[in-house]
Amino acid sequence: MSAADFSSDVLEMFFGVIFPQEELPEPIKPNIRPGFKRERRKYNRCPWLMTGRNELCGKSCLGEYCNAHSLLIRRGSKIPLPCLDCGVGVRSELQLCFDCGREEVRRRLKREEIAYCLQ
Repeated sequence: MSAADFSSDVLEMFFGVIFPQEELPEPIKPNIRPGFKRERRKYNRCPWLMTGRNELCGKSCLGEYCNAHSLLIRRGSKIPLPCLDCGVGVRSELQLCFDCGREEVRRRLKREEIAYCLQ
């Protein structure tokens, strides 16, 4: 005779009533709601162009950018643009990398600006 049968027999003997034994509900697993099918939450790829490289960030993200790059945008950082010649990510307004002659173009523009101011 098991302990559960013995206790129900004793209750029946003293009170004359048989109490049905209720099954305890199965404990809920943490972070998963009952009846909820878990799907992949982050389904986009971050399109942030890496500075100095020809590749995207590529991390999975829920919005347009991943968490790290979304934070940079909120803080006012410049989004890297591709170099006009080679496609490497750069943050300069000229949109040229060092190898494609950014410094020469910058110096030429500076000289033209100075010459215009002197006239």
